[in-house]
Amino acid sequence: MARTLKSGKIAVKLSEETMSILRLAVQQRLHFDESPDYLHYLLGEALDKLVGDSCKLRKSEFFALFQEASMRYIDLPTQLLIRQAVQLEE
Repeated sequence: MARTLKSGKIAVKLSEETMSILRLAVQQRLHFDESPDYLHYLLGEALDKLVGDSCKLRKSEFFALFQEASMRYIDLPTQLLIRQAVQLEE
């Protein structure tokens, strides 16, 4: 589940297992991909927040985390489940 907070951040609540899958995907992207410096640091900051089963991300961190280049390190069926789970609630 993902929802926008009054502060402008996005609260993400997923299972701890799913969060660990996301952490691993971001770690792999940071290790294997050549990213511009701003994106590298943005993903690093998002990675630090992916602990437990929930976190609050800035919008830039949220969209960097769930873009195709980050998700490609996750198998397709799991990607689909994660993308469905993090659809922003209105």
